[in-house]
Amino acid sequence: MYGFRTTLQRGYRYATNAFHHARSTLQTIDRGLGRAARMYNSIAPIVAPIAREALGEQRAQATHKAITDAMAGYGNVRSKVAEAHRMGDALASAVRKEIPGIG
Repeated sequence: MYGFRTTLQRGYRYATNAFHHARSTLQTIDRGLGRAARMYNSIAPIVAPIAREALGEQRAQATHKAITDAMAGYGNVRSKVAEAHRMGDALASAVRKEIPGIG
């Protein structure tokens, strides 16, 4: 049977590995969405007349509004995830401070 310290070390290691994998995945998603947003912002003025002609004025505006709303919503989610990241770092730091041999 494992001792208390070993159990804490394994739990801490598991939590930090999960955190790092999640952070890596979210960074990849963030980079991809950031590139997509920059690409949309650069081609939107060029595509707007074509979209108005193909879809009609109302649908083109609705599509543009949906895309910009989605980008704004992603910005809100991104800020919440960044705050959770800061809280995770603070928590890990507090655990390392209280139990020096764990990390």
